[in-house]
Amino acid sequence: MKISEIMESENGSKKYLLSASDSDLRKSVESTFFIHTEQHLPYLCISSQYGCAVGCIFCETGRQQPLGNMTTEQIVQQVLLCHEHLLRSEALGDSPSLNTILFAGMGEPMLNLKEISGAMAEFRKQTLAERITLTTVGIRHAGDKIYDLSLDMISISLHATTDEQRDMLIPSKAKFGIKDLLDHFSAYHHHKNVPVIVNYLMLKGINDSPEDLTRLKDLVDKDTFIIKLKYLNEVSDINGITLNPSEKMPAFAKALTEAGFRCMSDISDGTEIWGGCGQLKSQVRDIRSKYRIM
Repeated sequence: MKISEIMESENGSKKYLLSASDSDLRKSVESTFFIHTEQHLPYLCISSQYGCAVGCIFCETGRQQPLGNMTTEQIVQQVLLCHEHLLRSEALGDSPSLNTILFAGMGEPMLNLKEISGAMAEFRKQTLAERITLTTVGIRHAGDKIYDLSLDMISISLHATTDEQRDMLIPSKAKFGIKDLLDHFSAYHHHKNVPVIVNYLMLKGINDSPEDLTRLKDLVDKDTFIIKLKYLNEVSDINGITLNPSEKMPAFAKALTEAGFRCMSDISDGTEIWGGCGQLKSQVRDIRSKYRIM
């Protein structure tokens, strides 16, 4: 791996473009460094695949043809190269390590758990971060393997309150259905004692109705999960249709909090350099041919 380009925002967030091959520029990934807004701690969001096989319609990576998994060595190199640059630029301040490494960049981590596990062991060995977290849509055939990872937190991408909605937003047939997703990660939480966050990306006119709010309250166990409402970052149009962020996030957050849920609202850093959630993409874009939009 090598760093091909670095972009920096006014608040110090950085986006790294890393290439695995000079002969195939499609095999490039992006990683984002940011200082957590509330905790003021350094985070590095990293990739695990070239493109993504899941195909989420709200994500630039998901709109690309998947080109396979990154190896353990490539994942480790990704972090080491970014970490070295951060140390040289004094972006980490007095700390020699990151607070958190997030497997939440390009790719679906549960489709590459063997290589991720090897990379995580190396991160621990080299003390590159205090915490390691992972974000997933939840892949059925890899469900039990998630227990083998030494994670400090895990986030699951729900984004819908019916399976029909979720199939439209996340078309992969390999994912859990909503009930099985929540049941599986409830069991995981109680067995591993690891916090589990339920991500809910609010999309105008798609999953932000009063009925969605009611179903969300009924689906999610307030004693098990933390709900994170997420704001849609700018992404390109799909077949001429524009996805829009919902203006109902404050109302959802208020209603959930008043109902006793642990709830947070999330707005990404680095969006002006296209480094926010859903904005990462390969250097050369091979776009999937079809999308199904509600």
